Amino acid sequence: MSEQIITFGWWNVENLFPPHQHPGWKDWDEALFDEKLAHLGQAIRAMGPNGQGPDLLGLCEVADEQVLQTLVQRYLSDLDYRIVHHDSPDLRGIDVAFLYRDTVFQLHPEFTQAHVIVKRIPTRDIFEVYLTVRANGAVLVVLGNHWPARSAGVYESEPFRIMAAEQCSVSVDELRLRNNGAQLLVVGDFNDEPFNRSVREYLLAIRDRKRVLSRRTRRPYLYNCMWRLMEAAEAGTFYYTGGETPWFMFDQVMVSPGLLRSEGGLQLVEDSVAVFRPRWMQRRNKAPKPFRKIRGRQVKGYSDHFPVVGQIKCHEL
Repeated sequence: MSEQIITFGWWNVENLFPPHQHPGWKDWDEALFDEKLAHLGQAIRAMGPNGQGPDLLGLCEVADEQVLQTLVQRYLSDLDYRIVHHDSPDLRGIDVAFLYRDTVFQLHPEFTQAHVIVKRIPTRDIFEVYLTVRANGAVLVVLGNHWPARSAGVYESEPFRIMAAEQCSVSVDELRLRNNGAQLLVVGDFNDEPFNRSVREYLLAIRDRKRVLSRRTRRPYLYNCMWRLMEAAEAGTFYYTGGETPWFMFDQVMVSPGLLRSEGGLQLVEDSVAVFRPRWMQRRNKAPKPFRKIRGRQVKGYSDHFPVVGQIKCHEL
């Protein structure tokens, strides 16, 4: 087979609720909902080559499967997307889901599962999806995350993100124990940055590529692709002026050693991982342009997060 490039992405789409069900927008009607969908469709198309969108896209802050069905039917119907979604117990009613291109991947629903985070106040599950690449039969396991927010305070809420990190790490460890060469893609809105304890010390997602690849360690390290981007100006996917810096790299891409090596049929293109931030998705201060009311005024942008994107090379097995 000739070398094939698979494109992927992750995006927090900011409160994608059906008409009349938005918890923070009383006049959220069909017209506003449709306009939001049109903007999301425009951005999703632009994330892939030739306006065809990515082959795989993880999403969070999705109310249910129906809103994604409507998005695909109205604005992405020619892209051969399928949806895999799970209703989480989250009190806000938001979930993690994936769009995947059926011509590129075969879904294995019998292995797809949601990992519940045991927390007094229910939060989003970690969503584990099994996909076979049709071109060569390689298996890609994707873990979608949306960890508890910082709204109660960074340090006050940190234990909840550590709980989520521990659960994700347990899932990674179990997958690695079953198959040490497992090709794992871990994506999400972690509400923490690459240097925070939850990510480094509990999820074990680090910047040291040699340590991740070392066959002498039994620890289930992940390689955090976002460190390469941390030195850039305006490094981040989320903007908030209440901290020491307004930029936060909450949305991240991490991979197992199997995706850094090429023997499993799939290999990450490391320098392809990037924050997707075209000018038309930015506000004047270069922050993400949201779709919501700000000080009583309707801002009709896209989301309060920028997406992250990347590529995987597909080889013969």
